[in-house]
Amino acid sequence: MKTIMILAATSLLFFPVYGKSQDNMKQKGTSHNHKMDHQNHNHKDGKAEAKKVSPEKIIIKVKGMVCAFCAQGIQKNFSKRKEVKDVKVDLDTMEVTILLVKGQILPEKVIESVVTGAGFKYMGLK
Repeated sequence: MKTIMILAATSLLFFPVYGKSQDNMKQKGTSHNHKMDHQNHNHKDGKAEAKKVSPEKIIIKVKGMVCAFCAQGIQKNFSKRKEVKDVKVDLDTMEVTILLVKGQILPEKVIESVVTGAGFKYMGLK
């Protein structure tokens, strides 16, 4: 009986163990957080597909816009920028959608300065 127990114990040293625990995987640097690793893509037909983000469309939240004149002021200030192709203001949701010229970027600091320069409070990207 002792021989069988010794053989069983020593076989674990020489043969790999399948179904490793998370602790065992972390010690070897192979930890895997499925939820965190797969936040930015969808699975379709067994293939991973990255979510597409349009850098040419920016939606921001702005506080203080209450009328059509406010919307016109925001549109006018953004339209002066060479990077901006079009601006749409939604007073109900307090959102401004900025469409950029293809290949152009508009840093968030610039967006904030345009909004505050027009007399409104920049609440961030949506």
